[in-house]
Amino acid sequence: MQSRLQERWAEHEDRSKVKPLLVPVVLICSKYDAFAAQYESARKKTICLALRYIAHLHGASLVFASVREKVPSQLYKVLLMSHVVEGTAIGKVDTNSNSALNVPTGSDQFSKIGEPEGA
Repeated sequence: MQSRLQERWAEHEDRSKVKPLLVPVVLICSKYDAFAAQYESARKKTICLALRYIAHLHGASLVFASVREKVPSQLYKVLLMSHVVEGTAIGKVDTNSNSALNVPTGSDQFSKIGEPEGA
């Protein structure tokens, strides 16, 4: 399992900073519809960047889900299927904080996320 992790991260630019866990981890942020309605754009961006940083640091996937909206629900199902059935498509990567995030393992970069305050 550890050799598969090393292979996955061997060519990634953040390989020296990422500390992947030995088991696949998916951070599922449910109730995206409530999150999108409750916070203004700047606050959503801060929360999304923090979640992306934590997920990427630990080699985890990050996905927003909602039972009330079609797109987040589809992204969630596709990402989970990619973990269950190896070789399945991961869906489109979406890092825009104004839409439902879909960030599969290894598809993000610290240079795009930025360092959190105090890190």
